[in-house]
Amino acid sequence: MFRTTIHTSVSIKMLSTALLGTAALLTACAKSSDGGGDAGPQKSFRFELECSGGQAFLQKIDVPTGLPSERGTVTLPGGLDCDDAADQDEAAIRRFPRSGDWTFYYKGTKTPLRKGRYIAGKREGEWRGFDKKGQLERRFNYQNGQKSGQETIFFAGTTNWRERGSNVAGKRDGVWETKHAKDGKCISKGAFSNGDKTGPWEECSQDPKTREWYPNFAGAYLDGLRHGPAKITGAKGNLIASGSYHADTSDACRKQPPGGRLDNFG
Repeated sequence: MFRTTIHTSVSIKMLSTALLGTAALLTACAKSSDGGGDAGPQKSFRFELECSGGQAFLQKIDVPTGLPSERGTVTLPGGLDCDDAADQDEAAIRRFPRSGDWTFYYKGTKTPLRKGRYIAGKREGEWRGFDKKGQLERRFNYQNGQKSGQETIFFAGTTNWRERGSNVAGKRDGVWETKHAKDGKCISKGAFSNGDKTGPWEECSQDPKTREWYPNFAGAYLDGLRHGPAKITGAKGNLIASGSYHADTSDACRKQPPGGRLDNFG
């Protein structure tokens, strides 16, 4: 039965008073020549505006490498041409609304991390994510700046889906499927609501000896916790246990669930 409740000596020769005074003066002059000493911590990035082909491109530059970590087009304020805009201070430049195609890069490289479009400063439409080899890793969608719509995650270097489902306002919502191996023999499947698993689910586990995936859990979830009748089966399809989970949906349980994982407990 599963009825479980979660819950830093320098030696110095004596000098004449006149020489000491001269040394002090030279020291003071040396300090004033560089602005008074410590310049403070160096910025890790800076924003620049580049004018090319009649368009204004905003770049976020990684200072140590000099390479962009983000680059894309922006909309300039009315009556301002790109050359005049590029002469504005950095604080103003970085506030120009993003609009058009943008690329984000892995830190210190020219390898794209993700690509997509902005409209009026917000992400919109299909975006693509890439691994460090530049291979397509996922496709996902935005609406009004929030991840919404279909998302597909691929096995590395292929167009064979590994996970797929939908999002609403940045959270998983609706049916999601996870294919644990490229051959797709075992697929975990069920619904999400506002980011939490809900309703009937079928889930797979991996045999530590054979590394094969097999159906392991058949039951349901309530607010991200297992709840109600369920069956647990082994790698050979044998029934290991059956019974019922009781979901403790209290705030205390959610903040500190046993084992640290909500989806393992009901």
